[in-house]
Amino acid sequence: MKRLLNSFVHAFDGIVEATRAQQNLAVHEFVAAVVLVAALAVHLSLGAFVAILVLISVVLGLELMNTAIEAGVDLATLEHHPLAKRAKDTAAGAVLAVSVGSALAGVAIFVDAALRPYLPPREPSGNVQSVVAALGIVALLTVLAKARWGEAVSGRATVPWALATLAAFLLPHGAGYWLRGLLFAVAAAVSLSRRPPALRAVLPGVFLGIGSVCLCLLAYDGRVL
Repeated sequence: MKRLLNSFVHAFDGIVEATRAQQNLAVHEFVAAVVLVAALAVHLSLGAFVAILVLISVVLGLELMNTAIEAGVDLATLEHHPLAKRAKDTAAGAVLAVSVGSALAGVAIFVDAALRPYLPPREPSGNVQSVVAALGIVALLTVLAKARWGEAVSGRATVPWALATLAAFLLPHGAGYWLRGLLFAVAAAVSLSRRPPALRAVLPGVFLGIGSVCLCLLAYDGRVL
């Protein structure tokens, strides 16, 4: 189990390092977060929302592969070899092709939603979309924050506080404040479980986790907050 958890940690570190090294990847991640908020704001259907998630995942995945290929080529040779240039240019071209296609698909989806004579009523899938979008935005913004400020932002704090905030809003009204308080107490315990607890890094993570969730819920239905 520890080896499995460490593999996820190393993968996350790889995403952070790639974001720090590649400005294009950081731009893609920021745009992805904006698109997820917009998807909630226009109340996309579940099918369109899933399509947006797939497109975002493919673009970010290819951008990471492009970064890995560039690093491998640079490690293999420092010379301006034609094959090295071809490898880098082809990898970048793959990202460009998918990015353009995803952008066109996204425009089509959002234009279709905007041209409807009226917004559809709130669907049962709305809560599902809010949860998925919130978690996606938390992950994207955490990567961007870690790439920009490093250890000054704690990812250990961002995720549990985001989950606690989501659960607090989604619980039925009769659940009671004590249960919501318990959720945030658990989030605080997880945030401070690292020894020694870096409070300066925990607080930005707390604000990032809570703020991302509130942004998604507000985008979907302003009456929630």
